[in-house]
Amino acid sequence: LLMKHVDLSVGSVVGLSAFLTGSLFIAMPGLPVPLAMLFGLVLGAALGAINGLLVAYGRVPALVATLGTLYVFRGLTYAVVHGGQINAGNLPPAFLSFATGSLLGLPNLVLLVLVVMTLFGLYLKSYRGGREYYAVGSNREAAVLAGIRVSRRTMTGFALSGAIAGLAGVLYL
Repeated sequence: LLMKHVDLSVGSVVGLSAFLTGSLFIAMPGLPVPLAMLFGLVLGAALGAINGLLVAYGRVPALVATLGTLYVFRGLTYAVVHGGQINAGNLPPAFLSFATGSLLGLPNLVLLVLVVMTLFGLYLKSYRGGREYYAVGSNREAAVLAGIRVSRRTMTGFALSGAIAGLAGVLYL
C-alpha cells in the first residue's frame, strides 16, 4: 500500500509457505527452527518476486497481477497438498516449544512480529532506500525524475511483501 500497489496473493503465499515448511519439518525432523524460518522467508520472497516482475517489468497492474498469482499459488498449494494435512504431532518439539514459548511473559511469536515491525519501521524512516518507497507511492513520475529506480523499488517491495507473508506462513504453521 505504501507504493500504491495491493498484493492480493498474500493469503496464498501464507498457505503455501506454511504447508511446505511443515512438509520440510516432516522430511527433516532435526531441522533447526531458524532454518525453517529462513526457508519460509526465501520461499515467500521468491513468490513475491514473481509479482514484482509482473508489476515492475511486465507493467501489469498490481491488482490484476496479484489476483492472477493468488489463483496460481492457491492451485500450486492444492496440487502439492493433495488433501493432506500436517498436525502438531508431526512437527519437531523445538518448533512447538518456540511457537508456544514466551519471554518475559510475552509470547515468542508476538516478540518476533514486534522485532520485524520495528526493523521495517526503522528502515522506512531512517534509510534512503526506505524513504524511496514513500517517494514511489507519492508520485511515481517525480520519483523517476529524482533518480529513483522505480522498477527496482517496486520489485523489492513485492519481494519484501512476499518474504513477510512467507514468515507469517511459518508462524501460522
